[in-house]
Amino acid sequence: MPVIQNGSYQPALLDEEHVIAYVREDEQHALLAIHSYSPSDKTITIPENFQNGDILVSNVNRNQLTTAIQLEAYETLTICITK
Repeated sequence: MPVIQNGSYQPALLDEEHVIAYVREDEQHALLAIHSYSPSDKTITIPENFQNGDILVSNVNRNQLTTAIQLEAYETLTICITK
């Protein structure tokens, strides 16, 4: 998936504490990567354009998305959408 290596990079979810998130985007796909470095669970809101995306990576075996999700401690989640 070329977007991972060659897509533009934009920080995301900047107001969330203990979360590093960014969007990689090219002409065909957009990818949202969310990484929690909190030792406890945390609720975040998934940006609207990614709420119906496909989960590519989840280190806690997450298999569905909702508007607001509870990130587990140290969870990594990557969501991809096709444009």
